[in-house]
Amino acid sequence: MDAIIVPSARPSSNLAHATGLAAAQGCPLLVLCSKRADAAGAVAEGEKTGTNVVAVNVTGREPFVPPAPFATTGMLAGTRFATPSDLSFKRNAGLSLSRMAGWRNILFLDDDIHGVPSSTVTDAATLLDAGGAVDIVGLRNNGFPDNSVLCHAYRAAGGQQDTFIGGGAMAVSVDRVRAFFPAVYNEDWLFFVRSLAAGRAVVTGVAAQESYDPFASPRRARFEEFGDCLAEGIYYLLDQGGSVDDADGPFWSDFIARRRRFIVAVKKASEGGASDRTVMALRAALESNILLTWQRYVRYLDCWRADTARWNEWFETLDVVGDVELALEKLEVGFSSTGRSRPAVTTTDHAEPAAAPAVGWLRRFRSRRPAAGSVVLTGQTR
Repeated sequence: MDAIIVPSARPSSNLAHATGLAAAQGCPLLVLCSKRADAAGAVAEGEKTGTNVVAVNVTGREPFVPPAPFATTGMLAGTRFATPSDLSFKRNAGLSLSRMAGWRNILFLDDDIHGVPSSTVTDAATLLDAGGAVDIVGLRNNGFPDNSVLCHAYRAAGGQQDTFIGGGAMAVSVDRVRAFFPAVYNEDWLFFVRSLAAGRAVVTGVAAQESYDPFASPRRARFEEFGDCLAEGIYYLLDQGGSVDDADGPFWSDFIARRRRFIVAVKKASEGGASDRTVMALRAALESNILLTWQRYVRYLDCWRADTARWNEWFETLDVVGDVELALEKLEVGFSSTGRSRPAVTTTDHAEPAAAPAVGWLRRFRSRRPAAGSVVLTGQTR
């Protein structure tokens, strides 16, 4: 792997696993810090293990493709659907800096992910190098389920809820993937949807996400609803052999209505048995769902296509400077207080790839939703 990239928002102690992985791989660790994370702490964490850490404090939130903002960002700005997270900005920055630094294969790793063996990272890099057939490698999450608030509530009510790969533990071919992370919940699903639909995404290895309380605040369910319904709708179409382009007005009218029935059914099943916070979260999701319209989704996907074209055009203009610190200086947006724990490491020379490890091809899109058209709770179908 040429580099591991961590969009960090937690204290630097959460970087212990990532620094260990980078040291084992002999590759740089790029840490993009905000909130409770800071560049100085990240550098100090790297020095404990002699890891080559480059860390930067992120001060921006808007996408930096001129002219900002993206149409998708502007469309949700000021609404209850606008995400409070800067995760998309950091991941897009990671992609841009990787291209400028000359990194070909990168691993995105969130700072709440652990349990990733170095051999899994090596396997992911091998897959990306094996003949150019694979663009994205997702790691299986064997830890706390990575689901939306609604899906956590569905599982708690007795539903059979699956999980899916995500950007928290994902290897990417910088040269081949031409997609960006929009500022919306489930931004990772939109990032890899084209690669996955084309059969160029695989899943392998293991990772584990730390546990958290999905019902801590109804605000989470409130802003998740737009992106969750968007992604679930798109992947439902893929399940049926369709494509993103099939997501027209009639489809969204029907899908929004069916999702609303699902929320109501989960809320009804949760009342009297679940905590008050769970019911409040489901009420917030329902309130957001009521505001969804087919026009909003058709427009959003039009904006997403336009933003993708803008991103691709801009991405091609980035100069390959061969060093990540120089790349940070040239990008000149949304960063401050860079630091490095060790001297620069030159870009990894790519040896002839070893035989590809066993993987699972994502031909069936096992997602975070129940079967389309039905709601199964405690053995009953509604």
